Formats: sequence, C-alpha cells, structure tokens
Amino acid sequence: MYFTNTFMISYTTQYVGVTKSLILDCLFAVAIIQLLSQPLAAWLAEKIGGARFLKLTALCAMISPYPMFILVQSGNMVSMIIGIAIAVVCMASFYSVIAGFVSGVFPVRVRYSRQSRFRIRSAARLRAV
Repeated sequence: MYFTNTFMISYTTQYVGVTKSLILDCLFAVAIIQLLSQPLAAWLAEKIGGARFLKLTALCAMISPYPMFILVQSGNMVSMIIGIAIAVVCMASFYSVIAGFVSGVFPVRVRYSRQSRFRIRSAARLRAV
C-alpha cells in the first residue's frame, strides 16, 4: 500500500498529467476507504476461513493493478479513487489476515521468537541493499 501510494504520486504527475494536489486528495480518500475496509476484511476472513480468504485476497491483489491503471489513466478524480481503492482494499484484506496466518505456522513455544528472528534477518538484508 505504501509502495502504491508513493508510486502513484510520481506516476500520475509525470505520465498522466494530473496535479500533485489532485492525486494527494485521491490518496487521502483511499486511505479512509482502507481504514474502513481492513477491519471488515478481518471479520469476513473469520467467517469464511483464513486460508481460503488469504488465497482469494492474494488472487485479487495480483489482478487488481490492471483495472487500477486503466482507471487511473483517465485522470478523473472519482475514477482514480475507485481504481486505487480496488488495489488497496485487496492488499489491505490480505494484510488483515496474514499476521494471524503466519503466527499459526509455528508451534506456540517458538512462535514469537521465530518470527522475530525472521523479521530481524529480513531487516538486515534490506539494510545491506
């Protein structure tokens, strides 16, 4: 989501030709949509099952950039909000489930220490790049 937001600012101002204030207004509206949709996604995941919901949202997150770019290229504020919101809601839905899913992979006695080691290693690799 952060990548999408940062990328959208430069992409829309350089290639679509919209003003920076317009895309920032769109991203603000999308942030509100994300704020409301993420808890709903977590609730929905409880109802239909975490693994199935995770697969569905991962598929949606892979497909969503196509309509997003079509709608963003229009330069129309409402279309841009809808396009970016589609992608962000798909990603937010995925993120609403992944933490609980990953913690369930490890047994309770090592759950948090393993995740901490993984995150520390990941952060160290990112710093090296």
